[in-house]
Amino acid sequence: MVAEQFAKIMKASGAVALNIGEVLPARPFLEAAGEYLGARMVFLEGSSNVRRCLTPDLTIAACLARIHASDDDPSGRFWYSGNVFRESEDESLVIKRRDIGMELIGEDSSPEAHLGMCDLWWRLLPGKVQEQVRVYVDDRDMFAMLLEDLAVAGPLRRRLLAAYNRPDQLRAMINGGMEPRPSTHLNIAKMAVTLGVDKGMEFLANWVNTQSDGVTVGRSLEEICDRLWMLGELEAAGGLDESQTTVLTNFLALECPMANLPSLLAERQIKVGGRLLELIKAYAEEAGQMNWEPERLIFRPANAERLDYYSGFSFQAVTKNRERVFAGGRYDGLMEQLGGTAMPAYGGSINLDVLEALS
Repeated sequence: MVAEQFAKIMKASGAVALNIGEVLPARPFLEAAGEYLGARMVFLEGSSNVRRCLTPDLTIAACLARIHASDDDPSGRFWYSGNVFRESEDESLVIKRRDIGMELIGEDSSPEAHLGMCDLWWRLLPGKVQEQVRVYVDDRDMFAMLLEDLAVAGPLRRRLLAAYNRPDQLRAMINGGMEPRPSTHLNIAKMAVTLGVDKGMEFLANWVNTQSDGVTVGRSLEEICDRLWMLGELEAAGGLDESQTTVLTNFLALECPMANLPSLLAERQIKVGGRLLELIKAYAEEAGQMNWEPERLIFRPANAERLDYYSGFSFQAVTKNRERVFAGGRYDGLMEQLGGTAMPAYGGSINLDVLEALS
């Protein structure tokens, strides 16, 4: 019933249906989604030089379909229904789930658009299911603006943003003050940074090629040099100070109805201003206008493991048993990463199997 209702809404809106295959080249998924997805992909044996897999993610598959389409402009509104395949956590079996979803490629971000997508999925849920679900929302842009307001050094800021989709790792880094542990690699990285970018990267490449003792296994020369350079920059930046650590820790501990976020920040004495305050107020105002019970739409930063391609706003609707009913977010860099034209994009999908079990 939900799938049919969703299809009618999409057709009425002028969205274009995409046909997504169940077997696709594995490399784009490995490069765009990161280790979190790569560890659960189902690879296929074959004689081809191209490694293939059962489709593990429909957003990447949809973007690839648009990039490889015959028309020149990949942007627009698109919808699909399809199967997702992933290994179970213990790798004992292949889990197949049925999804319906939509991708808005080439559309700019705004709190209205983001929460509007949450509202679309929410309205598709039967009332019985709505009673069992909370929607957790987050926006990486808020964290980026907070780092800027706190004057966190550039290398530290880049490293924290890179870790944002890994909540446990992010919190551990902040709690540790972002101070690299002494090691041979750190000494080499420190030496490279003192030489400047060009000579320093050349120095690192020579070291990796001659004395790295297999550290490059599974990684390209460019990737390992970039990681070492970042390590050297982190050391040079000197880590987070106590006040920065406190504010970041308090911010990541927030959990409240989105409409109440401005008042909670004031109550917790987390001072924000400028662009960040404007963004928070815009989300809170939009949330206040939605016909939801306030406790159903919760702001919780860095609240779950996300695929590497997520770049800003994200949302997930989960039950008390942590079953994910629908989820999605913004992925502005994905089209370019997959070989297409750089453009903003966001989307989401609903898990029909979980929905039916709850109904």
